[in-house]
Amino acid sequence: MKSPLLILLALLGCLPLFAQSGASVPFQGPTPGFHQTHTGQILFSSTTIPEDGYPGAA
Repeated sequence: MKSPLLILLALLGCLPLFAQSGASVPFQGPTPGFHQTHTGQILFSSTTIPEDGYPGAA
C-alpha cells in the first residue's frame, strides 16, 4: 500500500515541472491606429488581408 502511494506522491510532485512557465511572446497591447479603431471586431476571410488593404482601414 505504501509503494503506490509513494509513486503517486512522486508523480504529483513532478507535475509543476511540466507546467507552462510564461508567455512565449509577451503581449504589448494594441498598436495605435488600426488595432484601436477596430477593437472588438472580428473578420473571417479565406485569404490574408494586409492591414492597409482592409476595407475599413482609416
